[in-house]
Amino acid sequence: MKTEIIKITDTAYGGSGVGRNAEGKAVFVPFTVTGDIVLAEIVEDKGSYDTAELVDVMEPSPWRRPPHCPHHGICGGCHFGHIAYDKQVEIKKNILKQALRKHPQAEKLPEFAIFTDKTTEYRIRATVRAQSGRAGFYKGGSNEFIPVECCPVMKPGLFAKCAVWAEGHADSGLYSLSAIENPEGDTITLIEGKGTLPQIDSEKPFSGVKCGVKQFGKQCLLYGTPFGAIPVGYGGFFQANVFLNDMFQKYASDAVTGHKVLELYAGSGFFTSALMQNADVTAVEANAAAASLGMEHSYPVRQGDAASVNIKKGGYDTVFVDPPREGVDKKTIAAISEASPAQIIYVSCNPMTLARDLNKLSDKYTISDAAIFDLFPHTYHIETIISMRRTGT
Repeated sequence: MKTEIIKITDTAYGGSGVGRNAEGKAVFVPFTVTGDIVLAEIVEDKGSYDTAELVDVMEPSPWRRPPHCPHHGICGGCHFGHIAYDKQVEIKKNILKQALRKHPQAEKLPEFAIFTDKTTEYRIRATVRAQSGRAGFYKGGSNEFIPVECCPVMKPGLFAKCAVWAEGHADSGLYSLSAIENPEGDTITLIEGKGTLPQIDSEKPFSGVKCGVKQFGKQCLLYGTPFGAIPVGYGGFFQANVFLNDMFQKYASDAVTGHKVLELYAGSGFFTSALMQNADVTAVEANAAAASLGMEHSYPVRQGDAASVNIKKGGYDTVFVDPPREGVDKKTIAAISEASPAQIIYVSCNPMTLARDLNKLSDKYTISDAAIFDLFPHTYHIETIISMRRTGT
C-alpha cells in the first residue's frame, strides 16, 4: 500500500487527525493530533479525501502524550487517549463550532460554557464483550474481539465484575454484556450472544442479570440524583458519567423558563425528575419499557413516538428534547417550529445532527446559551446543551 508523510493540522468529528498530502488532498489518520508529522499508509480512496492508518510518528505534536491506556490504539473505544486533556476539550469546542458554521447566528454564538471532571474511572455504563474466559472489546472499526486487562475510563468495579463473569463462562461463545452500575455499586447486565446463549443460573457477580427469557436478581437499577432515584432497565439508555451526571441534569433543567413543558425522548425520567420540580411536564418516550419504568416510579412519562405527539400552538412554553444520535426527526422538528413555543432546550450527543436541526429552526429561534459537558473524556463524543428563545421574546 502507498505511504505518505502527512502533517496533521486539524481533528475531525469521529476522532481522526486531518492533514494533506503533497497533492493537497485531505487525509484522515486516526490516533494523531494537530502538530504531528506522521508516516501514514493509505487505506482507502474516498474521492475527495483518503483514509489512512498511522505507521509512525516522525515528529510528535506538543499536545501528544503517552497513551492513557495500555490498549490504546487497539480497542476501538478511546480515539483521544494520546492527546493532552486540555487539547481534547479545545478540539471538541472547535468541532462544535465547525458544525455550527452554517448557522445564521454562527458569528454571534454565545461563548460555550465547558464542564469537565475526572478523566478516568468515570464510566458507569458500557458494553463489554466476553469470549473464551476473557473480557474485552471490539477492535476499532471491526467485530474482532480484543481481550483486555483493564479499562481506565470505566468504574473499576464494573469492569471487574464483567471480567469475573467472563472467566466463569469460558466456552467458545462471544457474548455482549450491556452493563450499568450506580454509585453504590449495584450493577445490572443484559447478556446477549451470537448463536447459543450462555447457561446462567444466578445473577452473580452482578446485582441483576437478564439473558434471553431468564432474569435473576434486581428487576431494574435505581440511580440516585438530587431530584430522585431514576430507574434504569436492562439494556436501557442512561447518562454514563458518574462525576458529571448530576450537574448535567441540573444545568439542563435550570435552563427551562416555561411553566408548561413538553419533554420528548424522556427515557425513564432522568431529566423529567428535575423538570417536574418547577413545571407542569408532559414527558414522552418511544421505548415502552423505559416509559413504563418511569411511570412506576412516579415520573409522568408516557409511551409514544415523538413524531406522533400533537404539539399544539400555545400548548407549551418550553419544548425540551434529548434525542438519540440521529437527532430529531423531520416531522417533529416541523411540528415544533409550527407550534412556536417561547423556548426550546436541545440536549445533543451528536454535533452534526444538532447543527442540522438548529438550522431548521433558525428562522424563528435565537441561540441564547450553549454548554459542552465532557461526559466522555479520551473519546470524540460531545454532549451539548443548547437553549433557544423564539426571536422577539
